[in-house]
Amino acid sequence: MYDRQDDSGGCFGILIFIALIIWVLSWIIRLMVITLAYIGATPIIILDYASVSLMWIGIKNPSIAWLVLGTLIGIVVGLVQGLKRAGRPSDILKVYIGASILACILGIGSWIALSFQ
Repeated sequence: MYDRQDDSGGCFGILIFIALIIWVLSWIIRLMVITLAYIGATPIIILDYASVSLMWIGIKNPSIAWLVLGTLIGIVVGLVQGLKRAGRPSDILKVYIGASILACILGIGSWIALSFQ
């Protein structure tokens, strides 16, 4: 004869095991989403930090500061692409060095601007 009581105990254990796996997977997915959110927000936070330094030259509106930063980034990318097409790789290094110096100046300016607020 078939005993129903023994079969229900096994099913309950399997259901608990499946619920535990779903719970662990949900925490893994949450951790991955939070990690990706932080990775995605990092460039925005860095650019926002750099836009604060533009207060020193009189740009108080954050939208205008973002516009200026976007223009600067566009200039660097355009210069690099133009120099690649022109076949002048030695000048590309100069553009990267200039952009790095400008980024350092903006970072120091942001630190100064935030220190004295």
